[in-house]
Amino acid sequence: MIPSAVLLGMPVWNTGALNFAICSALSVAYLATTLLSSYWRPANAGWRLALALTPLPPIYLALLLLPSPAYSRPLLVVSTLMYVALQAMRSSPFWKYRIVGASAIVAAGAASAASLLLQDKLALLGGEQESTASSALSTSHHTIKISEFDVESLIGAHSTATGGGIAFDWVTQDYFLVRPHGEIYRFHFGFDGRLELGDTGLRAPINHESFQADNVGVASANVFRVADVLILGTGDDRRILVSHHFWRSEQSCFVVRLSQHALPGSTGTEKTTTSDEGWTTLFETTPCLPVGLSRGTAFAGVQIGGNLELSPTGKILFTVGDHQFDGWYRARNLVEDMSSEYGKVVSIDPATGDHSIFTTGHRNPQGLVVTSGGEIWETEHGPEGGDELNQLSAGRNYGYPFHSLGTEYGGVTWPPGAHTDDDTAIEVSPVYAWIPSIGISDLVEIIDSNDFPSWKGDLLIASLRDRAVWRVRTQKGRALFAERIPVGRRVRDIVAADGEIVLWTDSSTLMRISRMVDIDDGATLFALRCGGCHDDNDDRIGPTLRGFRSRPVGSSPAYAYSS
Repeated sequence: MIPSAVLLGMPVWNTGALNFAICSALSVAYLATTLLSSYWRPANAGWRLALALTPLPPIYLALLLLPSPAYSRPLLVVSTLMYVALQAMRSSPFWKYRIVGASAIVAAGAASAASLLLQDKLALLGGEQESTASSALSTSHHTIKISEFDVESLIGAHSTATGGGIAFDWVTQDYFLVRPHGEIYRFHFGFDGRLELGDTGLRAPINHESFQADNVGVASANVFRVADVLILGTGDDRRILVSHHFWRSEQSCFVVRLSQHALPGSTGTEKTTTSDEGWTTLFETTPCLPVGLSRGTAFAGVQIGGNLELSPTGKILFTVGDHQFDGWYRARNLVEDMSSEYGKVVSIDPATGDHSIFTTGHRNPQGLVVTSGGEIWETEHGPEGGDELNQLSAGRNYGYPFHSLGTEYGGVTWPPGAHTDDDTAIEVSPVYAWIPSIGISDLVEIIDSNDFPSWKGDLLIASLRDRAVWRVRTQKGRALFAERIPVGRRVRDIVAADGEIVLWTDSSTLMRISRMVDIDDGATLFALRCGGCHDDNDDRIGPTLRGFRSRPVGSSPAYAYSS
């Protein structure tokens, strides 16, 4: 019980069936040897200890014979150390050996506590959570398992706001989750697949309450949001960066900020612009924009962009949406204004905050990834249709607002395109576009060849409206194919790390995608192997199998059987 509580933060009976069986076996072995020694006690202390340790080899042999056992190795090692120490104390008649045994127990407990501190795990909110839904899905190359976890039920808070993002910390092998209004959590998936979530105590400095108070009846604070999160640095100089809106009450206008905070346990960084609770402002857009009625919406916060990525040069690439200041929905065309960062991808020095415009001609660039080969891919929303996948090159113009494959909402044309008679305003066309729109969001590259070998090097592109993830294979700057993988949720952010793919959805759920190698569930096997031809309810290539045990052969009324 003690190693489980210290190492995993949960009682041993909640650690999964195999871990509970291991600890139970050690407990039963201890009780059995204690009972046996009350009837037979060899005179030699060495023989007594050997007798006490005889249950260990069968336990370890059973683990070796299990196919792909999923158990906590730290829990096994520490529990075994404590078992040996207790047996040494019980078997020896000499006080000095008992002191050695007691010292071993103390050392095991200290090792548990030290490992907990070194891993920098936070206290769990209510322990952990099993997946609330799980399904198997057959793609063109891999059978995958999708496990879903309800974050709001775990933290006991509900919000109708959408946005936020997730990031992977390669140092601690944890994920960070930032919710739309700034609450920051750290999480990982346990050895048994359960979600373990902890509150960092940090909250991004987004002042949506002030925005809401100053814009009652004008604009909703639900789209005044956090957009993304990035973990930066190594060693003691590690920071969490968050992109978000910020409202300036005294000027009645908003900006997009990139705020940073030292991670717990790090020494922090040089401060640029001070703000409350240890947060500093690394970057802020110009100019400060007003809220008000226009051809579009009063506040187009959904077009924040806000994605963060570290470039091969060590600079931060930051996507900033146009917020409908494109010369059409609002008279000011800030996309073409090179003194403004709206409708741009901005390059920022993480040490000084100095910045420059990397690319321009963007509408709502919500996805960005730098591949292992150094390519920079970006995804952005078109208007009604025309969601784009672009390969970025420094200094290039990607055409918006004068060129789009989408149309005005409710219309059949894109009016700003009528202002030019040729393609001089666009330098680079999309590599691929979705018509109709899929509500494109973020994207990642699949690097790990062990867990998803047939996907290595492919881009996984998330979507909102389409409730799917698209696997796109690129080659020499072009898209070879795009495979739709339905997940059933509006996916806001996507991260690939450590042999798994994690999605953050607008339903405040986390979805974990892993590859299924061995399937031992009959219903899953049927769905994957037979479900393409035989459905539960309808006739397909083959007849429905509903009720087949109680009906005559060949009797499905709507199926055209052969003679």
